[in-house]
Amino acid sequence: MKPDCPISSEGTAMSTINSPVLIFAVSALLLSGCASAPPAAPIYKTVLIAPDDNLLGDCTVGAPPGQEAYKAASMKQREEMLVDVIDKGYRNAFLCNERWQKVRQWKLLEMKNYQQGG
Repeated sequence: MKPDCPISSEGTAMSTINSPVLIFAVSALLLSGCASAPPAAPIYKTVLIAPDDNLLGDCTVGAPPGQEAYKAASMKQREEMLVDVIDKGYRNAFLCNERWQKVRQWKLLEMKNYQQGG
């Protein structure tokens, strides 16, 4: 062994043996990083939020009796016809208001859910 030589013959032989192993190890690490799957990206899905169709139906209004039928009816029958129209009108208005109350409750619930973040 020469004192002025920076690398000994033993060091050269050792580095020659380790070079392929080192290159293989570094290559394996780099390639395994490329082969690993990236983290899964979140999948966003648009969801339609709408009230039920039965809540969105038209509010009906009872039609008054026909003119000819009303003229031909007796006083008692006329009164019954008018009371029937008024009764149906109030009943339909009540049912309509009840439906719209359910839509308002649904809206409040949805707004609460969105404010809480889902």
